[in-house]
Amino acid sequence: MARFGPKMIITLTLLAMLGVTSAQEPLAAPSPSDAPSAPADAPSAPADAPSAPLDAPAPIVAAATPADAPAPMVAAANPADAPAPMSAATPADAPNPLLISATPPEAAPPATVPTTAPRSIGISPSSPVASAAAATSAPFTGPVPVATPSTTLPPQCSGPSTSYLTANSSTVNWGFYDLFKDPVAYIQSGDVITVEVVTHEAGNDWAKMIQGDPGVSDIYYWATGTPITTKNVPKYPGSGSHVVTGPIYVCGAQPGDVLQVEILSVKPRVNPASGKTYGANRQAFFGYQARAGHRDGSAWNNSIITIYDISEDKDGMWALPVYQFEVPKMLDPNGGGNLALQNINNGVVVPHPVNYGINNNEALTLPYPAGFQTTLNQSTPINYLTDPLNYRIPLRPHLGIMGVMPANGQNYLTGAPNGTRGASAVPPSRFGGNIDDWRIGPGTTMYYTVETDGARLVMADTHAAQGDSELQGTAIETSFDVTVQVSTLKAADLPDAVQGLSFPLLETPDEYIVHGYTYQNYLDNLTVPSTITVAGADLNGAFAGAYNKSRDFLMDVFGLSENVALSIITTSVDYSVSQVVDSNWGVHAAIKKNVFSQSVGNRKLLEFYADTHGITRTSTSFMDTARRQAELRTAAAARKWSLEKLLKRFF
Repeated sequence: MARFGPKMIITLTLLAMLGVTSAQEPLAAPSPSDAPSAPADAPSAPADAPSAPLDAPAPIVAAATPADAPAPMVAAANPADAPAPMSAATPADAPNPLLISATPPEAAPPATVPTTAPRSIGISPSSPVASAAAATSAPFTGPVPVATPSTTLPPQCSGPSTSYLTANSSTVNWGFYDLFKDPVAYIQSGDVITVEVVTHEAGNDWAKMIQGDPGVSDIYYWATGTPITTKNVPKYPGSGSHVVTGPIYVCGAQPGDVLQVEILSVKPRVNPASGKTYGANRQAFFGYQARAGHRDGSAWNNSIITIYDISEDKDGMWALPVYQFEVPKMLDPNGGGNLALQNINNGVVVPHPVNYGINNNEALTLPYPAGFQTTLNQSTPINYLTDPLNYRIPLRPHLGIMGVMPANGQNYLTGAPNGTRGASAVPPSRFGGNIDDWRIGPGTTMYYTVETDGARLVMADTHAAQGDSELQGTAIETSFDVTVQVSTLKAADLPDAVQGLSFPLLETPDEYIVHGYTYQNYLDNLTVPSTITVAGADLNGAFAGAYNKSRDFLMDVFGLSENVALSIITTSVDYSVSQVVDSNWGVHAAIKKNVFSQSVGNRKLLEFYADTHGITRTSTSFMDTARRQAELRTAAAARKWSLEKLLKRFF
């Protein structure tokens, strides 16, 4: 039996990774006629057509600006009255998790959009598995059609990009994906934009989270006697609870492209009147604890709010509990409501008599100013809890909601309550949305398949901290200013393995995170999509979705057989519950990058890809990895590399 040295063993391992098996004929040294023209240590490329940098922004087309261009609220310049970021010293030996910031690469100058249409992708949704939904579900078969891409850009795309998007009644909606809302901002591929995101839980403490903040006050203003559907930011039937900022139109993005969103920073929104940031956590009626009941076995029947102070000390950033209260029964400004568990997320303001935790609980004047008046509808005052609050929560600032506009969003209207305007922002799906994964924060990148022209990016539901599962319904719901760099990866340039990206993919410095749901595409999977609130509550289905997507990801991107992928999954992939509260329950799979970091000389395999292909970045992105894997497999299969050349390349 032949004996091989360590280099030969590693080489054979690499050949196996590239898909070269013993059934194939041996790789032979290339003959003069078929030898590649490039040197052995560099891949060949056409002499007259050098390829563009992999991270170059997608090209765009300029157009004229119309007279009715967006209002000043979406002007490119940072408004003078925009809240200043929280300033606090950060320990020298630990980066501030809230203020993590990456310097974006310099954007390439605008160019012309290619005339060839992008290739359409086939998005294969998971089959429905929740038995509870059997009566209402219709399994979806075949690829999901994407909207026909337009070759004409909106005239706003010729004007300056929006660099700062304020949140106010003109730039947000309450709780749904509005396919027909005009974009409130226009950007080019590669642009950096800061987006204000306002929490839907600010009504829990008017004095701390609304008063003195013009943008939040504008969003929450609700004149007495005004129906909920005609207040400053209307709340329509069938919509969810979140305040959604957007949509943001990405010029040149078309159905089938992939939108890459790099999160550069997530900074607390500071109330200009107090110089402070506060958040709220609510034990909600839809939390898992309501299913489990109280410790003594009794049914869960109350809703407790905890108000948190977002602070920093020498040890880091923290959420410090200030006080707790039980949500009272209230009547909204139009006389509706009266259910203690359901008022807050409609924009109702709780009428606290004092400003707890401020100036020895200074008294507040009741009723509050016009536009923020709610009436208690119970014989007892608000119940304030007296439990000791001797703890603090380390911050994990992140976006609960971010995603592209779903092309099939209007399917939600089928069987929904009269007056429904679009898909609720509560259930996540293939387009992203309410993923509620605390890892979607500074220093990470999200990838979404574009479904409509311009992608129409939206953000909402920012959190100061959350644990896996978001068990009792909410996190520490807090307003933040989010800075992102948005790039369009054109469909025609995508590696084949990414052509069918049918889930929102998160990339961290160390992991690829695949998100699965009970229904990966509930807007098509269910005959009546609004029944997702019942049908989607199934962890078996969510786990199946995450497993299927992560297995396919490993097989497609890294060229693995199913048997190899399964061995990697069971020995190294971590599956965790993202959330059990957002109607369509979620499980995510964390695939560690170092699984593919076999040593090649003194370099890791992914570093080798970057070095040999002229990638000068400090880390290799998901798209780079997918391209490199495909190129290496193709080269090996074409017999372009002899064993001698592989040895020279790797050692």
